Amino acid sequence: MKKGILWIGRKGRSVESIGFAGKEFMRWINKETPCTVLADTVYDSTQFSIKENCLYFRDSLLRMSKYDTVIFTFNAEWITKENYKKIEEVYYWIKENTEWEIINKLPDFRRDAQKEKYFSQLKINNIQVPNYSVINKKEDLLGVKFPYLLKFNNIHQWKKVYNIEEAEEYYKLLSESLRKDQLQEGLKYYEKFSDIKFSSLQYDTKIIAVEFIDNFNGKYCSASSVSFIKGEMFYQYSLCCPERGVDAIHIADVTNFDFFRSGQLELEEVINSNKETFKRVARLSLDTAKIDFLIVDGKPVFLEQGLKFGTSFNAVRSLESHYPKMKEKRSHQNMLNMISRRSYES
Repeated sequence: MKKGILWIGRKGRSVESIGFAGKEFMRWINKETPCTVLADTVYDSTQFSIKENCLYFRDSLLRMSKYDTVIFTFNAEWITKENYKKIEEVYYWIKENTEWEIINKLPDFRRDAQKEKYFSQLKINNIQVPNYSVINKKEDLLGVKFPYLLKFNNIHQWKKVYNIEEAEEYYKLLSESLRKDQLQEGLKYYEKFSDIKFSSLQYDTKIIAVEFIDNFNGKYCSASSVSFIKGEMFYQYSLCCPERGVDAIHIADVTNFDFFRSGQLELEEVINSNKETFKRVARLSLDTAKIDFLIVDGKPVFLEQGLKFGTSFNAVRSLESHYPKMKEKRSHQNMLNMISRRSYES
């Protein structure tokens, strides 16, 4: 059992999604267990800081003896370079001045938050990913077969482009953002995150093109996810949509629950028949990660990982009644037990 946990960096905008574990999970730990949790409540930075070589939360000096674990969990898309430096300062102070267990190492996060580096790491370990290319100049736009997804390497949002004219138009907005080190009006993310007031883009931002994969199986397209805690699979689901050629599937798109149930059975079969692949992915992932992938001809094609604890349960809870097996491992006690494990299982 853990003594106390510091949860640094909140993944979701809602205060109900602290660390993507859920505020109710935090309350349960503090009320029902000897363990104590102290968590960030802002989503684009951290309320922890170092002052006079001591660790503070907001303006209060922490009692270090109350804690033995720290979990870093935040969203790369909502962390500017300036705010990342704050988190980095706290991370290295804890690493150098305590013997606490650190869950999610910042160097690993920094590597895996950049999609082309994550793809490269998976490829050299014989794990399938989409074709992709780093776009350094306009002429590189012809390096990936149309249609493809044109985007920044460290921001989730993309534009699906069907021809060179569309690619060049969107590339102009992306390259202008890079040149000015500031998201430009006209990008989807400019609208979505206008309240964050980015002072700059993130570190090592690049433009990339990623192959669009149509995984329509004759009935539906699907987008699947698995969540790991310290290398152990914790949660899984597949979102299914009968419309062919969609470039993203959201929970609101799931309206045919016969397809949804079929998708969960297909996902279980793919996981069981590709166990070694998922083991390798787990070992290459962050300590708490949600891995997104597509199922193509019975094989997983991996897209990205997010620095999440478990998953956003509030979002998927509406689907669990249609496939109750989804929530088998989602008890508060099991979540805490998995955090408390000291090492990965072989």
